[in-house]
Amino acid sequence: NTAEMIKTLARSYPVFVCQVESVSQAHRMIQDLGKLCGKEGEAKGLSDRIQRLWSQIPSLTQPRSVAYYIWRDPDMVVGENTYIQSVLEQIGLKNVFLGKKGRYPTLDATDLAAANPDLILLSTEPYPFKVIHLEEFQAQIPQARVELVDGEMFSWYGSRMEQAAKYLGQLSQSWS
Repeated sequence: NTAEMIKTLARSYPVFVCQVESVSQAHRMIQDLGKLCGKEGEAKGLSDRIQRLWSQIPSLTQPRSVAYYIWRDPDMVVGENTYIQSVLEQIGLKNVFLGKKGRYPTLDATDLAAANPDLILLSTEPYPFKVIHLEEFQAQIPQARVELVDGEMFSWYGSRMEQAAKYLGQLSQSWS
C-alpha cells in the first residue's frame, strides 16, 4: 500500500496502519486493535492465550541454520526486521542470510551453497513452492534438509498465531 492509497482511504474511512516486524509487535498490534474496536478484554485474552501457546513450543535440541525462501525468479529469502525472522528465532533457528542487505534479500546462484544451511524452508506463500522445487533445492544442497512449509503459519500474525503455535511446535519437534 502506498502513502497515497492510505490518504485516499483516510478521507472516507478510519484507517489503522501497522508494520509488524516481530512476535512481540504482533501482540501489541492485537491489543491496539482491541482498544480501537472497544474489545480490549478480548484482545488481551487472545494475546495471553497466544503467548501461553508459544511458550510451550519445544526448543530445538541443537541449533540449526536455516534459509527461508519466499520467492522464485528472482530467489528471495527472509532477512532482517521481519515477522518471519522473529518466528524463526522464536523456534530456535538461525537465519543464514541475516547479513544480506534488506528485509527480503535477492540471492544469486552461489549464495545458497556458500551459506550451506542445515534447513531450507520453502514457503507456500507468497510464492507457491511445490514438491518439484523441493527436489531442485535438495539436488543443489544434498546435505540440507529441505521442506515445504505453510507460509501462513510463519507470516500471518494476529489470531492465526494460535494455530501457528501447534504447527510450529510439530515442526520444531521434527527438527530436533
